[in-house]
Amino acid sequence: MFFGCLGALFAFMHQFELTAICILISAAFDLFDGAFARMLKVTSPLGAQLDAMADLISFGFTPGIVMFQYLQISGLSSQHFFWSFMGMDTHFSLVIWGLIAFLIPIASALRLAIFVVTEHLRPDFKGVPTPANALLFVGFPLLLNADASSSLQNFLGQPLFIVSLIVLMSILMNAPIRLFSLKRYPQLQPTWYYQIVLFGGGLILIYFFQLAAMSLIMILYLFLNIIRNLG
Repeated sequence: MFFGCLGALFAFMHQFELTAICILISAAFDLFDGAFARMLKVTSPLGAQLDAMADLISFGFTPGIVMFQYLQISGLSSQHFFWSFMGMDTHFSLVIWGLIAFLIPIASALRLAIFVVTEHLRPDFKGVPTPANALLFVGFPLLLNADASSSLQNFLGQPLFIVSLIVLMSILMNAPIRLFSLKRYPQLQPTWYYQIVLFGGGLILIYFFQLAAMSLIMILYLFLNIIRNLG
């Protein structure tokens, strides 16, 4: 939760690299917190609730701020507003389309609430997990600025594409599709070959794109699950 808040702070300052590092740290904690809780025999309903709240900040609110800030600086025109109430006059400007970014925390909240009450013992995820969705979006500004992706920038950087991606991923987080987990009940998941491909492909992407590879690794994760579900 702390690193999620810190990542949001960096996002407000357009320090997207530092935001990505903070969310990576949050994802690492999220990957191992359940295992440590079971090992120490301190699992409880309270822990599940706190875990969901931390996830909402790190993997819902912070990526929403990242994409809101990015849409604000993407060249979209801003609207100017004047508000007068009880003798107080307020002027502000806002890129209306940037508000689409808040679908990310809204959809994340819905997914996490469903997860807490229904999915503790399932070997697979149902819908795109919030950490994967967060890594996709916090890595997106880095991908657009990476030298290795210069040929894709004209397409990926279009506001229409960004808005469409936000809407699509918000839907997929709560869609009834199976995705393999990287941390829970591996003995129940015959998905080791997909995990090996994801790990190997991730290393290659990191070699070429460094920190900007986060988004591409998540896209690879989604692609492997599409193949798995069609197989």
